Amino acid sequence: MQRFTGFPSGRLSFTAVPDVFFTELLPQIDDLAELKVSLHLIWLLHRKKPNARWVSLAELRQDGLLLSSLDCGHGDPAE
Repeated sequence: MQRFTGFPSGRLSFTAVPDVFFTELLPQIDDLAELKVSLHLIWLLHRKKPNARWVSLAELRQDGLLLSSLDCGHGDPAE
């Protein structure tokens, strides 16, 4: 994975994260992989059509961006 070099200048797209994520869910997350998947799900749901409010396990298993973020050299991140 490439090293983050900062946000580009100019107009950027944004993903809204509900306040309840920070007040109720985040305090319960104690695993980095769980945090990554949770934030990725929020991002995926934001990008879907307004009436589509789910992400399938198959979608997650085929999501290269998510899988590469979970890969720490310990086997298959899709497991």
